[in-house]
Amino acid sequence: MLTPGARIALVNSSNACPPHEQALVPELVRYLEGLGLTVDLSPFVMPRYAADFRSEEGPRPWDWAHAGSDRERASALMRAFADPGIKAVFDISGGDLANGVLHHLDWDVIRANPKPYAGYSDLSTHLGAFLAETGRPQIYWRILSLGGTPGSGIGDGGTSSHGGSGSGDGGTSSPDGSRSRRVGSWGAGYGDARTRFEQTFLNGDSHSPADCVPKVPTGPLFELDDVHFIRGSSMSGPLVGGNLRCTLKLAGTRWFPELDGAILAIESESNPAPLITTLLTQYRDLGAFERCAGLLIGQHNHLTAHYGPHAIEQILDSIVDTDIPVARTEQFGHRHDSRALLIGANYELDARSAVAAPTRT
Repeated sequence: MLTPGARIALVNSSNACPPHEQALVPELVRYLEGLGLTVDLSPFVMPRYAADFRSEEGPRPWDWAHAGSDRERASALMRAFADPGIKAVFDISGGDLANGVLHHLDWDVIRANPKPYAGYSDLSTHLGAFLAETGRPQIYWRILSLGGTPGSGIGDGGTSSHGGSGSGDGGTSSPDGSRSRRVGSWGAGYGDARTRFEQTFLNGDSHSPADCVPKVPTGPLFELDDVHFIRGSSMSGPLVGGNLRCTLKLAGTRWFPELDGAILAIESESNPAPLITTLLTQYRDLGAFERCAGLLIGQHNHLTAHYGPHAIEQILDSIVDTDIPVARTEQFGHRHDSRALLIGANYELDARSAVAAPTRT
């Protein structure tokens, strides 16, 4: 997809980069430049104000989560798409604020300048909207997972995602009310994540996710080789969804994914059991489990840490009252070594197949 010297953009459309991840940004830039890429970094990445900033005349106490206004963050994204020299756009953020940017985007410009666009978590709102507006598949994956150096201490504090109060996807309170460390190590398998990225994005493959279907990318970053079925044995259809909470923010808008015949992918980072229960109930009330061809369940890190690996299955059993096929994998979600999904591309999942990946049709 990318050749040496190619320019790529790193943008931030959701919450400002939290303190525990800020050192990862320059590390990521150095790593990408070491691959021969030229990196354009958005000016709207770091918080405008310290988390403890207080002033009667100044910003509101919660404005620490903002790297820029919705309009400013949208302008950075639009510059990346309008610039023909930018060959791919990667969002490094997550949190709560990404859908505020959508109102300020120029969809005609985006449609006229196809290029790979990747993000995760709160960027589920963007990937769903971009798919609806352009018809082109979008990449569910976070490039910031490649930041840092093994053994350097950068990024290996045992947390993942967005961190800090007011960000993430629902809070990290333990059942006893205490605050818990988020699941997901930035250490183990670190080199493998970089290798998968390099073999996928720098392999010279002429097929790009910026192209219209049926052309889809290939490479180990997009391959799920640890999927098992807990209901049924196969499913096929276009893959939609992403983060459980954030995708539902599109409900009622023109950008909510088409569920008929689709595979709905869902994952969560810090959602506790009651929130996951009510969000899945909302999907049920939207008719998702009657309309979809199947469910692909990814990581649910907080839930698994506190209630065990089968907790998500127990919640599903209490809500899903159809015979929809359900498959599980720990290979997509918020952990740093997660694989990428291609939202909007066709997938064929079969219990007899060793690898699930986007299909070229």
